[in-house]
Amino acid sequence: MKKYPPNFNIHSKRYLLPDLISPDYLDDLKKNGVFIFPQLCELAGIRNRVEKEVFIEILLDENSIENFVFLEKDKKIFIVGTKDLPRDNYYFRIIESLAYGFFDYSARETICFKNFFSFKLETSAIDVQKIEHKLS
Repeated sequence: MKKYPPNFNIHSKRYLLPDLISPDYLDDLKKNGVFIFPQLCELAGIRNRVEKEVFIEILLDENSIENFVFLEKDKKIFIVGTKDLPRDNYYFRIIESLAYGFFDYSARETICFKNFFSFKLETSAIDVQKIEHKLS
């Protein structure tokens, strides 16, 4: 699989209370699709490494950068803000948001330590000279 630079702009989740959200907002998001984690893994082209199925509905909000957890009756709904997500592998980036914005166990176990990310260290000649000076 291709390696990706990590997205360092992931927002931590916040909780939404039922009386603070419009039912129309959820209905609009559901029209764009309701996802579950194994489905996102399939779309991203990666293997779901967690066998226990937890069916949390995942909605995508393309007009927001914020991540929310909404508690509806007895179930959780994750709302992922995708406005500023890198588009190199859209569904992989959604899983990355679930892992590091929602701290979702399935997402973390699926992408952690699997060598998906590449870290490019950019150093200038001046930085190298400073490092060499400190080491000598």
